[in-house]
Amino acid sequence: MAGLGDTVAKRNTRVNVESLDKILDKSVLRVRAEEIAAATLQDDKSARVREFLAAWKRQEESLRRY
Repeated sequence: MAGLGDTVAKRNTRVNVESLDKILDKSVLRVRAEEIAAATLQDDKSARVREFLAAWKRQEESLRRY
């Protein structure tokens, strides 16, 4: 099978925040997550928050296209 080569796993983080408003205020969560991501902390937890926010933004952008 020519052209298949090696494959590499690629992480693709997705979020679904549509139903979060049933249990909390999404805008408050977003603001707090952005505060944590903007903090000077460069630890694993703040990196995970930044990854979450990036996935949230990608979800919003994909919803705008349709």
